[in-house]
Amino acid sequence: PPEDPFARDAFFIGLGDAVIPTILVASAAFFRPGDAALLDVPGIALTLPALGAMAGTLVGLLVLMWMVMKGRAHAGLPLLNGGAIAGYLVGALLAGVALLDALGLGPYL
Repeated sequence: PPEDPFARDAFFIGLGDAVIPTILVASAAFFRPGDAALLDVPGIALTLPALGAMAGTLVGLLVLMWMVMKGRAHAGLPLLNGGAIAGYLVGALLAGVALLDALGLGPYL
């Protein structure tokens, strides 16, 4: 009979898989591309680009967990970082930041 996918003993994720996307979220909140407005959340410097990066990281994690549950081991960092970057860009566009400014290329063009 097929093995139960929930019968695994543990799921492992590396330290870099957790730290790098978190640094991307913190950078999006701190540097505020295009002077994106802060959202009205008490005690937290939250912008739409940072919120998008958080949501993208979560989507990347869910895709990663789905793949692992199917029995296909996969490196986590590409999915987590890809989700964080895509979410950041979507959040920046929703905040009204030009794509070149969101990418940091505005001063060079």
